[in-house]
Amino acid sequence: MALRASIEGLNGDVKILGTYLAHFYFWGSKPVGSESSIDLVEGAPSLAGLGGCRLLVSVAEKDELMESGWKGEVELIEEEGEDHAFHILNYTENAKSLMKGLACFLVK
Repeated sequence: MALRASIEGLNGDVKILGTYLAHFYFWGSKPVGSESSIDLVEGAPSLAGLGGCRLLVSVAEKDELMESGWKGEVELIEEEGEDHAFHILNYTENAKSLMKGLACFLVK
């Protein structure tokens, strides 16, 4: 949604100040490192146009995080030993830690 809003704009000149990517999966036009290619996103806009000047990314140790052309401030929350989207199904100490990190990011 943030990428679409940065391209199309929002009503009332509303600006996106920050974005949160939670255990995301997306690929560019060329694989990065050991990343496999995927044809589902052909023609998708570049992440370099992602709106806002702050980005919070949460990943799990076993998840993939690849670089993009987006320029801005990045905060990273990594919960070691966890799988993709662990915080949705299991209310563990690591899930609580992730939610606390998200809350702190949102109130900045």
